[in-house]
Amino acid sequence: MKVKGELVFPTEAHLVRAIIQNGHHVSRGVAHLTPNVISEFESSAGKADVIYFHLHSKWRQNIQYARLPARWIFSLRTLPLRKAFSVEDFAFMTGVVKQTAARILSQYERLGYCRRSTQRGQWLKIRQPIPIAKKIIAVEAKLGDWKRAIVQAYRYQRYANQSWVVLDASKARGAVNATNQFRRLNVGLKVLSRSGVTKTYVTPRARSPKSPFHFWEANGLIAASLSSPRKL
Repeated sequence: MKVKGELVFPTEAHLVRAIIQNGHHVSRGVAHLTPNVISEFESSAGKADVIYFHLHSKWRQNIQYARLPARWIFSLRTLPLRKAFSVEDFAFMTGVVKQTAARILSQYERLGYCRRSTQRGQWLKIRQPIPIAKKIIAVEAKLGDWKRAIVQAYRYQRYANQSWVVLDASKARGAVNATNQFRRLNVGLKVLSRSGVTKTYVTPRARSPKSPFHFWEANGLIAASLSSPRKL
């Protein structure tokens, strides 16, 4: 540990840059492939300082849904495959008016996920979207406020398979003394020095994301970051 009061990193931005440069230390043991990275990843679960993700082998064939708002990606996924439904059914399922439901179904049709049925007024989902990212690791970086960091990192488990807190090594003593809390919440804990030396105190178990909605929202945001399309 450094002398109390001495900051290894002058700002959190410096810490985040160091995390990205040393990303293999964070993602080691999670997947053998080199991960992709996005900084300041903002979703309805909050803004993670960094996420790492491993792309599905067929991600290019499914990047089209980046053109949809997040909630409509999740709604698309939950529609039954190759079972007829009406605009009214979709409106009821999603809690919107019929006009909005019809507009969204037309977007699904343009993207190749749905088509109008031969039965009057009926629709079919003909293609199932798959996740762009098969693994997501979220990281919250803090110079010293580990209690706030652990709350934020725990929230990212809504969409991430793993979440981590990475702290400035000089301000990590309180967190290191609270490793039981990190284990209880399944949040990883690492400290990082400016020289790039890391030390792991808690390694979280990789689990399925807690919220299907947030998982699909995250996949939509990742897809958008890869394609930067305009919304329909």
